[in-house]
Amino acid sequence: MAVIPTGDEIVPVGSLPRQGEILVTNSSMLVAQAREVGCDAWATPIQPVVVDPISLEVRAAAESAVLVLVNAWSSAGRVYFSS
Repeated sequence: MAVIPTGDEIVPVGSLPRQGEILVTNSSMLVAQAREVGCDAWATPIQPVVVDPISLEVRAAAESAVLVLVNAWSSAGRVYFSS
C-alpha cells in the first residue's frame, strides 16, 4: 500500500513548522496502521497540490502497490492545474 501525502501546508516530521504549516502525520499514521495488520506499506514524499505531479506519483505508486491512498485536500491546501 502506498500513501501519497499532498499539501502546500504540510512539512516532514522532524521539521520545525513555520506559521501556517503542519507536520505530515496522517500518512505516517496510515502506514503504521497498515503495517500493524501485515501490509507492506510506505509513504511517498509530500506532493505539492498540483494535479499533474500528483497524477504521476499515483501512476508510479500503482506499479508496485495493490492499493494507493492519496491523502489530499483536506485542510488549507490549494489546487493548481497546469496547462
